[in-house]
Amino acid sequence: MRRKSVEHDECPMSQAAEDIGDAWTILILRNLFNGMNRFDDLQKHLEIPTNTLTDRLKHLCEHGILTRKKDEDDGRRVTYRLTPKGGDLYPILIALAQWGENWQPSPKGKRLHLLTKATGEPIAKVRVTDQNGRPLKPKDVVPTPGPAATERAKKLYSKSW
Repeated sequence: MRRKSVEHDECPMSQAAEDIGDAWTILILRNLFNGMNRFDDLQKHLEIPTNTLTDRLKHLCEHGILTRKKDEDDGRRVTYRLTPKGGDLYPILIALAQWGENWQPSPKGKRLHLLTKATGEPIAKVRVTDQNGRPLKPKDVVPTPGPAATERAKKLYSKSW
């Protein structure tokens, strides 16, 4: 049974979830960020059904997150590349990885170390900050409807429910 689409909800979170909101899509993006860009490699590594992979890649291309190009090494194949829109998903994936290490740890220890290429030092934890770099918690942020907010969004952000 397919889930109900939320693409027409005017909330930026709803629309982003529509683009990347399932586990397969997140894993495909993870692999692309790690340099894996051929269908066969993605299918083999993820052990994902081919029809599911085809659907997810098509969806990501249609939404401008990936581009599909002929493979430079083998013109019979195609590769998938992140667009600038797709590249902007990187902090979200890193935040998910960090959250997973923190809240769903392995008893054997860390499963992933994220190190900067230049120094080999661990990267900082992804966090929400103010414009001066001070960390913020949800209680420190006031969601405020913008000029394009729907009545439904205004109700949510005004907490008049």
